[in-house]
Amino acid sequence: MPLPLSAAEKLQLPTTDDVAAVLAVQDTAPQLSARGHQVVSIYLGRDGPTMAEVAQALGISADGVKKHLVSVRRKFQDSDEPLSKIALRQRLVAGGWLQDG
Repeated sequence: MPLPLSAAEKLQLPTTDDVAAVLAVQDTAPQLSARGHQVVSIYLGRDGPTMAEVAQALGISADGVKKHLVSVRRKFQDSDEPLSKIALRQRLVAGGWLQDG
């Protein structure tokens, strides 16, 4: 039989609403595949390589790089307006997918 919780312990337990809020954020936050994350990490890095250079570094085609970038942009845009490279980088940093700097 479980021991009764003290008042302090009860205050530290997350409520059902707290848990639901965390799960809702996780469900709505854009998710990247491992390869998509690799592509944007290199493409949006400090050196600003071309798609061909990213492709060569990852051993995939430039068309494959382009497809991953299109997919990532689609996940992070919030309007019909396409995201610029700078705007995409800012959203990925804000979402914790890339480090700033």
